[in-house]
Amino acid sequence: MNLKRVVIVSTALVVIAAAIFFTTRESKHDAMVMPHGPKLGSPAINFTLPTLTNGSFTLSNLRGSPTILTFGASWCEPCRREYPLFEAARSRNADLRVVGVLERDSPSLFVRFMKSVGAHWPVGIDDGRGSLAARYGVNVMPDTYFINSQGLVEGHVIGEISSTTLDTNLAAILAPLR
Repeated sequence: MNLKRVVIVSTALVVIAAAIFFTTRESKHDAMVMPHGPKLGSPAINFTLPTLTNGSFTLSNLRGSPTILTFGASWCEPCRREYPLFEAARSRNADLRVVGVLERDSPSLFVRFMKSVGAHWPVGIDDGRGSLAARYGVNVMPDTYFINSQGLVEGHVIGEISSTTLDTNLAAILAPLR
């Protein structure tokens, strides 16, 4: 009877140890697929993407202007609610630039989406594998970065932005201009 109890307890301990090991170790695969993106105060990751208007867009060309960089899609309901806020902020602040990145969506659907919400800014198309989104650590949409005129990340909001949160982040990137 004692031997049976020892075997059961030993097996249970091995299972628990294995569970702890496999749930707490960092996977190199996960680290490559899910990077954390640029940190606050660090340079925004530069990129060049084709746009919805058959041109191309390079983020570093906006150096000198405070910029909102937002990742979205036509099926993203929070995007539908926050894009008008971005457009209103852009119309109130002549120096502010807004740039979108289309992620996991059809360009033609997104063109209609942008028109329906009254948004008028350049939108780059990620490569279909989410390469840029992965470099920025985007896991959910919307995902928005606030970049100052020197090209440094001053704010990052995952999920829908309220007008208060938008104003706080805008103040951080617009303040040096005032």
